[in-house]
Amino acid sequence: MSRWSALDARFVVAAAVLIGTGGLTCAPAPVECIEEVDIPDGQVRGADIRKDLAIDASGCIWFTELELNRIGRYDPAAQVFTLFTIPTDDSGPHSIDIDSKGVVWFTEINAHQIGRFDPVTETFSEEPTPTPDSMPYGLAIDADDNVWFTEMNAVKIAVRWSGTNEITEFDLDPSSDSATNITVAPGTGMVWITQLERGRLARLDPATGQITRFAVPGLVSTPHSVAVGPAGDVWFSDIAGNRIGNLDPDTGNFQFFSMLTFAAVPHGITVDATGTVWVAELTASRIGQLPQGGQMLIERSTPTPSAGPYFVAIAPDGEVWFTEGFVSKLAHMPCTAMR
Repeated sequence: MSRWSALDARFVVAAAVLIGTGGLTCAPAPVECIEEVDIPDGQVRGADIRKDLAIDASGCIWFTELELNRIGRYDPAAQVFTLFTIPTDDSGPHSIDIDSKGVVWFTEINAHQIGRFDPVTETFSEEPTPTPDSMPYGLAIDADDNVWFTEMNAVKIAVRWSGTNEITEFDLDPSSDSATNITVAPGTGMVWITQLERGRLARLDPATGQITRFAVPGLVSTPHSVAVGPAGDVWFSDIAGNRIGNLDPDTGNFQFFSMLTFAAVPHGITVDATGTVWVAELTASRIGQLPQGGQMLIERSTPTPSAGPYFVAIAPDGEVWFTEGFVSKLAHMPCTAMR
């Protein structure tokens, strides 16, 4: 059984309601900037389908559909979807990323495997994790095409080396650590993970294997998704805190920005090339934007009410795309593209 399901966030939502933001809200920005695209053959309305996304060099959107056991590709130029069923039944595809050759990688949380999809031959291959029942969850690819992922049940950080195709696991302390989502810092190659159940961030130095932990301040902190900005600072969503946070790795100092919507459940997060932060607000059904150097979030509502924005990513042209977990849709923000 999963230690953590982002769409079954009852304990953190309850905490967010309790500590929240004092009920202070501001009117969200207009919705005109957001356009939705229907995914064919999708879930029935009311069914929750967890979806992550990654965008390839050509601008095609790749996404997982965990409960439907498939990955998909959407070509915005041709406006064409292609859906691919994973060979292992009920594999649980969760996180997804794309290497420099265009190969698609994803975690299979139920099958305890790493999945690989070649878009040229349209073929899958799957590799079990060294530790049985490890539950691989978050996934990110570094500049050398090494595939990094977290193992929630095993409480480890793992990497599949591109040069040897071997998997190495870095042990965490199961008594005090957890492992949720993951990213790799551009330039430095430092690996960052969130420890949702422990209220911390952790940094792995791949060269030395050293792990440094950063406790997130707050009465109840549940850091979920993580991204590194152009300046090397670390951004994360804090579900129970109803906020996003920023860590300066050099000083260890934190700064926080509250959601404008009470109990918004900030989920997926990313940072664009300008340093603007984007966050998906799962239950508020809004996308939050924090401009570089800004002090207050801007929020935009999805055209479909209660769509459940899940994860967010930036296309090569700067356009913001995100998945919606409560409806069978992708969404994008044409106003953010640099065309």
